[in-house]
Amino acid sequence: VRLAEHGFLPREEAIAVYAPLNPKSLKMDQPDAADGPVPGTKDPGSVPRWPLQTIQGRDLLTKTISNLSDVKLLDRIRLEFAGLCNQIASAEGFMDWNMDNLKEIQVQAAGYLNMILKKQCHEDVKTAETLLRMNSLISLFRAGFGLALDLKWKAERWLKESWFHGKGLEASFWGQEWGRTLTGILNKRPLHYCGDESPNGFRHFQTLSDLVSASETLDLLERLDFLMAELTTQYPLNLSDSKLFDLTFFQLLFTLWARQILDLKPSIEAITLKQAKAFLKLLRAGDTKPPFRMFGFEERFLKVFEMPDSDPAGNNSKNLKNALARTWQNFSDEMESIPTNELEAKYSQYILITAD
Repeated sequence: VRLAEHGFLPREEAIAVYAPLNPKSLKMDQPDAADGPVPGTKDPGSVPRWPLQTIQGRDLLTKTISNLSDVKLLDRIRLEFAGLCNQIASAEGFMDWNMDNLKEIQVQAAGYLNMILKKQCHEDVKTAETLLRMNSLISLFRAGFGLALDLKWKAERWLKESWFHGKGLEASFWGQEWGRTLTGILNKRPLHYCGDESPNGFRHFQTLSDLVSASETLDLLERLDFLMAELTTQYPLNLSDSKLFDLTFFQLLFTLWARQILDLKPSIEAITLKQAKAFLKLLRAGDTKPPFRMFGFEERFLKVFEMPDSDPAGNNSKNLKNALARTWQNFSDEMESIPTNELEAKYSQYILITAD
């Protein structure tokens, strides 16, 4: 059964809801006649209330709507929100109309509406009301979705020039959190990696904070990628294609550092299990029992991999330092409860250890 037969737009027309709109095109004085808001209805009983009523939270969108005293404007927003949700459903080709799918669509619509309201109005409810009054919800949605697309396009531009992509490595090279964040950004419809918050680990962007967090991760990955390019110029990466699949940058960094700490030949080649245990013993010299804190070694780790900054403002160095600090924290969290004598080569996520 085609959705168009039930009064929905055909998918090839509905897909226009995802066409990005420059926020500068939004009206703040008078509605655009060509793409203005949908007029209200003369029959209040025909206004669909359920989709809008299901939105939860106290973001700018819900605060603005809850403060509306103009009944006609509120009815128009209800009509448009239902229409927006229907158009998204048509664009996605949804045929399974269960409550979970409907809720996902509503959350997606509300999220991008809220993002553009926050972007344009900050926390000013009156300005947000004006934006809602002068623009159709579809226009606002397109502008909000465009913010996520801007981040995706930035990631795609970097990907083409990146070292790791040129080496045939996957996003998983950056570990679970950062790798999946990048995967979400690059999705056909950009997604926010949220871990256990969602069954599959992803959801639609809902707030500007989501977008800022993803953007900051992308900045960190750019600096780490540049660092890896420099390091592998000095210490070539000589691994088979089969080993590249499970390889992470954590393993390359900590293996190289372990060799330095142990006074071994500098390289990113795997070390023996005996050497890996010796490395941990040195880091844990000040600890007698778990959790192993490895005091003083974080500073040494950051110092080893610092790089000259070509940016006069120092942003590159700051991003790299932040990335390395978080890298150390991940390593520390993973290793703090593992006794040295229980370290195993096949389960080592942070040190490349030979299988012998």
